[in-house]
Amino acid sequence: WVTVFEDDGARRRLGGFDDASWSPGGLFVVAAKGRRLTTLEPDGDERWTRVARARVATPRWSPDGFRIAYRSGRDLYVAIGDNSDNWLLDREVAPIAPAWRPGQPDNRQVLAYARGRRIHITQVDPAGGPPRALGRTPPGPTPRELWWSADGRRLVAVAQRSIRTLDSRG
Repeated sequence: WVTVFEDDGARRRLGGFDDASWSPGGLFVVAAKGRRLTTLEPDGDERWTRVARARVATPRWSPDGFRIAYRSGRDLYVAIGDNSDNWLLDREVAPIAPAWRPGQPDNRQVLAYARGRRIHITQVDPAGGPPRALGRTPPGPTPRELWWSADGRRLVAVAQRSIRTLDSRG
């Protein structure tokens, strides 16, 4: 269940979702259940729902609040936050949450994700154009988690027995 807790301790259940993520500033929640990707307001009002081809997992808002990266099956997609567009970013990605690089201008959102034993770093929609690969790591331990440092200069890849610290291009 996705539950929102208020400052006064009150709580509100938004629904039986499998995974969820807050938008920057806490204005919206994106949640996944089965093949559905849904955005909601914190009071539970649904904004929109998109039905994907396969099970949806690990939805994450971009730092600018205008994009959502999510997996559908083994593929990675990006949706515009108002549901006006959606596109395939890559296929056969690892079953971990993608990580948005913080501190980027609105039209230069950068996403890190794992595919096989490599981490890919991609500018998602440069000035409205197609995605642009910025870098990728050499093969290494398969990551379980990806995290950017607060300033966006370093990417941390957590594997079963190691932690790698990488620069912004991998």
